[in-house]
Amino acid sequence: MESNSVNLRKIERMACLALKNGLRLHFDSILLFRNNCFPSAYFLSILALEEIGKFFLVEDVYWHSVVPDGMERQWQEKSIDLIYSHRRKQIEFGRNLDDLRPTSKFTKELFNGNIELKKQKAVYVGLPRNKRKTNMRGKINNPMSISKKKAGDQITSVNDKIIEFTLGVVKEVYYVETDCAEKIFSSTLFEELNKEWPIRSFRTDKKLQKLSQV
Repeated sequence: MESNSVNLRKIERMACLALKNGLRLHFDSILLFRNNCFPSAYFLSILALEEIGKFFLVEDVYWHSVVPDGMERQWQEKSIDLIYSHRRKQIEFGRNLDDLRPTSKFTKELFNGNIELKKQKAVYVGLPRNKRKTNMRGKINNPMSISKKKAGDQITSVNDKIIEFTLGVVKEVYYVETDCAEKIFSSTLFEELNKEWPIRSFRTDKKLQKLSQV
């Protein structure tokens, strides 16, 4: 019994650390953008959403472990193993902050794996590959060609989803399972997100207006 108790505390702590780290990476991507480091800002923004996706994944394990007849230890461990899957973390970000079915170009790329390919292209020089074979006639990938607009759009997409969810938690429309996460998704975080990256999509503006009226 004590072993399970300790394990649950560790799971809860890991969820909260992943959330804090994801937000740190998000704000760091904004800092890089401001310093004209657009490829690195783009790359870091994707890492940020992966860490936040990890938070949702681990928190889900926590919830299924504390409810009556909850998750057995062997399934806890198998589920935790998923934190090493980039695709799964990307999907968890989209699934929890958008919908089970993607409703925008951004979240569609989270679900279909395109964002993982773009992440790699933001870091490495190389040639296209197909079925583990390199296309020697293909176009050279140049991470330094990532534009200010592309990096800015990526950061906006991530910020939009975080700020929508944050206000939703503040207004008690959305819920998180751990006390630590509830404290993080606060009016203070909402104000910081709004201050550090005031650019928003029209769709997010409309959502925030609706949530503000709750």
